[in-house]
Amino acid sequence: MLTISATAFSAVQIDSELEEVIIHGKQLDVLRRELIKAEDQFFDRYNELVKKQEYEVHCAVEQPIGSRVPRRYCRTGYEQNALSQAGREAALMMQGFLNDLRMQAPHNVSETTTSVSPNSLDGKREEFKKYMKETVTHDETLLRALVNHARLMDRYNTVYREKFGAREEK
Repeated sequence: MLTISATAFSAVQIDSELEEVIIHGKQLDVLRRELIKAEDQFFDRYNELVKKQEYEVHCAVEQPIGSRVPRRYCRTGYEQNALSQAGREAALMMQGFLNDLRMQAPHNVSETTTSVSPNSLDGKREEFKKYMKETVTHDETLLRALVNHARLMDRYNTVYREKFGAREEK
């Protein structure tokens, strides 16, 4: 066992100054949580003011098919309604296909798509943008929440770039 006395340390002269490291900023996961909280506050206030279910915005964490990494999705009511409709129609098509297989009947190829298409949502998207802009510009609390979210998003992207270099920003 090696023992060193305190007097041995006192005899050593330190010529250089000790460097002080000051860390400004936050970890990305903390910034991300703050960003999500600000986003939730914005949408909560927006949903209080909105008069149409189809224009409400709700966020959820989902695990995409083929991935083990959960993602946060925010969807309008009309998008959620379209997804639900497409899911119902796909389930009915699958049932019909399986029934045809059981009866060994040829499958009707014309029933392989749903009535929901990305093009059918484009008109709704433009209406939604106008509605949201109108709502935000006429409510001071909502406008402040939006500015706060934008400030946090900028901070998050800045810290991300400092740590990992340029990337496609959110």
